[in-house]
Amino acid sequence: MSRARTIDAIRRVEDMLIEEGDPIAIYLCHLLLLQVASQMVAPPPASVDERRDVSHQAS
Repeated sequence: MSRARTIDAIRRVEDMLIEEGDPIAIYLCHLLLLQVASQMVAPPPASVDERRDVSHQAS
């Protein structure tokens, strides 16, 4: 599932939780949205080869 579809699914769940009025569940849903969104803007992790290149350049 793509991240955009994941966010849409989480938002649908959030809307249902808001209707039910469960503040703790809404808060946890917000935290989950923040986590997914932060992964979308973060650069991808470096591959093992890229990390080796950087460590050799530093030596």
